[in-house]
Amino acid sequence: LTAQQVKDAEQFWAQGRNQPSYCDPIFKWLQAHDKLTPNLYRQRIKASMIAGNPSFASYLVRAGTSRKISGLDAYFQRWDEAYKDPQGTLQQALQRYRSYPGHDEQALLIQAFKWLGRSDPQAAHDLLAQLPNSWRINPDEQAEIARVFALKAAYTRMPQAYDWLMALPASVQDKETRTWTARVALRVQDWARLKVAIKAMPVDLSQTPQWQYWLARADDELGKNQEAKARWQALVHTPDYYGLLAADRLGIAYPWPKIPPLPTMDTRAVEKNPIVQLAFYLHAAGLTDDARRAFLSALKEIPPEQIPALTLLAEQSKWHDRVSIAIARMKKQNDPHWFAARFPTPWESTVDAQAKAQGIASNWLYGVIRRESLFMSDVGSGAGAQGLMQLMPNTARWINHKADLGLTTMNLHDPTTSITLGAAYLSYLKDKFNGQLPLAIAAYNAGPGRVRQWLPEDRNLPGDVWVDTILFDETRNYVRAVLSATMIYAWRESKERESNKSSQNTDNLLTLLTPVQASNPTTLSSVKPAATVVAERVAGN
Repeated sequence: LTAQQVKDAEQFWAQGRNQPSYCDPIFKWLQAHDKLTPNLYRQRIKASMIAGNPSFASYLVRAGTSRKISGLDAYFQRWDEAYKDPQGTLQQALQRYRSYPGHDEQALLIQAFKWLGRSDPQAAHDLLAQLPNSWRINPDEQAEIARVFALKAAYTRMPQAYDWLMALPASVQDKETRTWTARVALRVQDWARLKVAIKAMPVDLSQTPQWQYWLARADDELGKNQEAKARWQALVHTPDYYGLLAADRLGIAYPWPKIPPLPTMDTRAVEKNPIVQLAFYLHAAGLTDDARRAFLSALKEIPPEQIPALTLLAEQSKWHDRVSIAIARMKKQNDPHWFAARFPTPWESTVDAQAKAQGIASNWLYGVIRRESLFMSDVGSGAGAQGLMQLMPNTARWINHKADLGLTTMNLHDPTTSITLGAAYLSYLKDKFNGQLPLAIAAYNAGPGRVRQWLPEDRNLPGDVWVDTILFDETRNYVRAVLSATMIYAWRESKERESNKSSQNTDNLLTLLTPVQASNPTTLSSVKPAATVVAERVAGN
């Protein structure tokens, strides 16, 4: 090996996690040639502790000690003490070190601040204010520490969070800090501070539909009605979550696209492509994983002008997931020709029957299926969720018993089984959260326990505020996507409402975003019901 290759291998070994087995030969070479020095062991122990992996750090101590490397146990114990009690470590250090504590100890103290910031933001803030200059922790490191405890304060809804986040220097400001500054103000409905936070964002962030919607909401609450209307008017042309909400705020009808037939085009050229032929052959043969890979390869290989023809072939074959992916590749998600194709209704009789049996809306059920699996019945997640509705096996067994469904075999990749169980679970969650769809949707994604933790404590919150201040990015995006899809499916079903379908009352999205009730109300809420807001807007027009 060259000197550079040895150096690269050493640094790869020193990372704070167990590496894949295919790395073993090079690691054995390093050991055989005495390249795994005491300093490398200490470096890897430190990296493991910073990564939150003390058990692996302990293993490294044993491995190094077996190689006659001394001092590793004491080194690990010092880091482990800081990991378990960062506040005590820092308080002792403030008494002990009147001068520079040394490079290794300085690194430990910086990490102790970050650990404390994640567990007790106020204590980290107060101790950072006592930081001696003699410790030589530079301003960039101090800013990183402040970023940790400021974000944790925001995540846990501490009132200090807004000021702490706004005080962060530009060097540590990013999308996470800027958006959470806004969410902190939004959660307490401090509209003036919300405007300040949005205007402090980079232009490309503040101009997104999400923050333009909330800037309009702030203007509206502060009496700047014309400015609010202008911002909402700019959003209503796109039938997505914020476009639908903007239309509701304006009291106008949704600008649903007029759906023409799918484009007529010559598909002969793309049909001759060998990879396209392979993809559709594999799809017809039921070899779904290989078929999807071949389809993606075809998307990359064929000329851009042939992608619409490939999309049309997928639509004609009812290959719904590939249709959506191809439309996204064309960036035609809101094109009237392709819009409805993104929201298909397979297994329609099963969806309608199970929605009716469970007293829920078929359009809501379709919205969840689309978001969970994009209509791929064979998929599974790394966490173990399976099938169209991505149910965990334990959840499936539980709801089968709870809802008295009587299923004796539960193949979660069978569409009928998945839809039956998923509809029952949605019905259960809807009842559990008093008919509030946003809470039920969030619970389907993150679990009922977490949703209870996210409820407002002392006063009711408007539904749109609650959704956009959900703690997890994934759940926040999930709730918005399912709600907007529910509206779109209601629109698709609008001509069939005289039939036996059970449709959610979705004249507008805002009526689904009813105020979220406080878990420990201490004062009467001033939040208007969404229906009142809509009625006032319509009357005003």
